[in-house]
Amino acid sequence: MSEVREVRQISKSYIDGSIRTFGSGGLFGYLGRFKNDRLGNYTIYATQFNNLILVRTRDKNYVFSCTQPKKVIEYTKAQLKE
Repeated sequence: MSEVREVRQISKSYIDGSIRTFGSGGLFGYLGRFKNDRLGNYTIYATQFNNLILVRTRDKNYVFSCTQPKKVIEYTKAQLKE
């Protein structure tokens, strides 16, 4: 948590135009390293694209999907304030 700089919900448009550099993209979701003009290099763990969360650390970007993104974001932000 000490490395997290930002956490927020993003739309699918943030990952549009991404190129897979390593990993899997398709049938069971997206997992691995990707890059695009908007996010640069990022790691993604997503099975759905309607509930995406962007987590930026000091030197990396992560994109996750989850069923309750608002709760995850609120919890993470609360931990960052402590």
